[in-house]
Amino acid sequence: MAAACSLTSTEPPVRTAIALALFALLGCRGASTDVTQPSVAQAIAGNYALATIGAIPLPASYPPGLSITSSRIVVLAAGTWTEARSGIALGKVTTMDWSGTWTRSGSDVAFRVGPTALDEGALTSSGLRLTSGGTIFTYSRE
Repeated sequence: MAAACSLTSTEPPVRTAIALALFALLGCRGASTDVTQPSVAQAIAGNYALATIGAIPLPASYPPGLSITSSRIVVLAAGTWTEARSGIALGKVTTMDWSGTWTRSGSDVAFRVGPTALDEGALTSSGLRLTSGGTIFTYSRE
């Protein structure tokens, strides 16, 4: 859908010509419907695979006694997310699943599970960097 813009002037012809040239050069600011610019939700939506825990590549221990072998976060533009994590604890394969809501302000992101649990971090050029319990989890965008 194209935006409608108009420019009217009662100024002398030279000023009107300059204004029209600037108007044509700059376009209709504020009336743009450019769908090539992603919304905040579209920019973060996607799939992310856990790459490191505390700068250690997977498999990595967190918390002690659990070796994380994989984790994948799916972030939806609707403001929700899910995570499926696999690991080995006491010699047995275990899986953990979480889901919740997310918010974003600039590059800062927050993932919530229920009303209180919160992991915070940042959207980076290659994925997500989240902090949980003082440990940094780095996820790569898939």
